[in-house]
Amino acid sequence: AFRASATSIFVVPCCQAELASQMRGHPNALSPALSRHGMLLNEHAATLTDAIRADLLDALGYAVDVVEFIDAGHTPKNRLLRAHRRTSPAPGRDLAATLERIAALGLRPSLAGMVGG
Repeated sequence: AFRASATSIFVVPCCQAELASQMRGHPNALSPALSRHGMLLNEHAATLTDAIRADLLDALGYAVDVVEFIDAGHTPKNRLLRAHRRTSPAPGRDLAATLERIAALGLRPSLAGMVGG
């Protein structure tokens, strides 16, 4: 959607396990418990995946909101990334810096590769 310069993007993230598999077995500076407890690692990886995707969309020129679209009682995976192309660039939103932050975490999310990381 961003390659086509879509005016709006509405996406329900999937594939959060991608980062969990990259993080599994590596020491975690944030909390060693993430390495010991799979459930915590998976939840952390899912949230980090959504945050990275929001950051990348923001750096690509979109104003991004992360919202719940279904009551949490129905499903634990209820996030929607809602992005609208900005009419002017937002200050301090730099794609290169965003990609550097992701790389500093030792992660290689697919979306970062698609945008040049």
